[in-house]
Amino acid sequence: MSHKYGQVFLIDHNILRKIMDVSGVGPEDVSVEIGCGDGILSEALLEKSKALTIIEIDPVCIASTKDRIGESEGVSYVLHDVLTYDFAGLEKFKVIANIPYYISAKIVKKMIGLEGRLDQACLMVQKEFAQKLTAKPGEKVYTSLSVFSQYFFDVEYCFSVSKNSFRPIPKVDSAVIVLKPNGRERIENLDAFFSVVRSVFWARRKPAVSALAKSPYVDLDKGFKEAAFVKSLGKRRGETFSMDEFLALYESVKGYVTRYEASGI
Repeated sequence: MSHKYGQVFLIDHNILRKIMDVSGVGPEDVSVEIGCGDGILSEALLEKSKALTIIEIDPVCIASTKDRIGESEGVSYVLHDVLTYDFAGLEKFKVIANIPYYISAKIVKKMIGLEGRLDQACLMVQKEFAQKLTAKPGEKVYTSLSVFSQYFFDVEYCFSVSKNSFRPIPKVDSAVIVLKPNGRERIENLDAFFSVVRSVFWARRKPAVSALAKSPYVDLDKGFKEAAFVKSLGKRRGETFSMDEFLALYESVKGYVTRYEASGI
């Protein structure tokens, strides 16, 4: 089996059952699996789903999965890089994936682009990454990534997975998370909003107002410090802000923004 794309392959059937339990997949669902590996999860998804689409960049993995579950009307194989795939023809679906660690953030951004069609995503990711996505204000692992993901999704940390559940054995443990689009009304200029968010985490040991004033991500007219909400912050650090407070901060300073960067995670 090929490992050139950073894949590790699940071998623990107890973990497989737990993934299926939290995936929410039922007989009326269309499932999309990102990265099929050797087909162990594909087999379980095909048994439960109305239809299964497998998106896999490695032809060796597709061949292995075809050997395991065959070809039928219920399953479609797509040899493609998921990061550039347009999910054409799929109107409402659930995503299930054991994704390589190095593209985890890019996969989350891809899921954002599927709003309106994505029912939910059940992802196996590096444990540290999962902790960041689900972190709360004031926690050490609370970062701009936490705010970014929670702006778009309700994120649930479901369970941890030992590195010994895979072959080859990775260096770190994993975790399974579920992302559900939260339907939040979107800010008109998301790039500007996330530039503000990144700014207060950029210098997280400094008060948020100082971090904003010196940020490499956004330029603000000096008058922003006189905005009512900004003045109320005192020396609070951005790492303590709730989502509502980040939204209030942005509303307070958006009129002072003279430059910002495209959002990124």
